[in-house]
Amino acid sequence: MQDGATPHIGHQVKALLSTNFDDNRAPSKHFLDAWPSHSPHLSPSDFWLCGFLKDHVYRGVIRTLPDLKAIIIRHVAEIPREFHRATIKTL
Repeated sequence: MQDGATPHIGHQVKALLSTNFDDNRAPSKHFLDAWPSHSPHLSPSDFWLCGFLKDHVYRGVIRTLPDLKAIIIRHVAEIPREFHRATIKTL
């Protein structure tokens, strides 16, 4: 998708996506909103933050939505500035 081309998705996969996602979430030109392509408008953290948080947040047991929100906020606040700088240098 780096060149703006939409991904190739087979008919069986499209059917599966249609049954499991609404039109705004499924990645295909046949749906209303495509997922973002490689874009200079995405910030450097867009490339690593979700995976980083998933690895750290789900290490423990989360019982409630407020607990989940608090843990995410804590982990984001604890990311060292140097980590951000190193990420930017790799782009």
